Amino acid sequence: ARFTILGDNSQILSPALFDRSEGFQYMLEAFSHRRSGLKALEKRYRSTWEINTFADRILGLQGEKVERHGPTPQVITVWDTADYVKQAFSQADEQGCAVIVKTSRQATALHQQLRGIPGITCIDGTAPVSLGKRVILPAYLGKGLEFDQVIVLTQGFTSQDNNLFYVCCTRALHQLTIVTEE
Repeated sequence: ARFTILGDNSQILSPALFDRSEGFQYMLEAFSHRRSGLKALEKRYRSTWEINTFADRILGLQGEKVERHGPTPQVITVWDTADYVKQAFSQADEQGCAVIVKTSRQATALHQQLRGIPGITCIDGTAPVSLGKRVILPAYLGKGLEFDQVIVLTQGFTSQDNNLFYVCCTRALHQLTIVTEE
């Protein structure tokens, strides 16, 4: 069978299981009995230049980015995150908006605070769901997903979570807001 395996060193959530210095070299070894090759995609394309630049600073990366520009990511402090999210969801119109928190417990709690607002989906990993235009999800379920607008709530993230925080930020295609609560 022919197949393609894709991976991003910067999105590794278990650094203990992956040696960055070797990269994906182990894949070549695993498939050495077959004709295989390793190609590096050097250009980041998913997010705007501004979002990619912001995310690169989290991990100290440098790399080529697609020249597609948008708003500069915002870092803001609010008194009430649930109220802020409620306003952001109401202003999102037809644009998809995701709120990413660290844990599934936080996602469920925020969803409960916003119950009564139609069209909000909470992805907590317990049941299959279809993505709507307004989504709340824990960071570890965000890999592979993309949203027009992403709001990352920083509560619970530590300096040990830089890779996870990087993944959260790179889910945004056009607009990224980082929110801390006073």
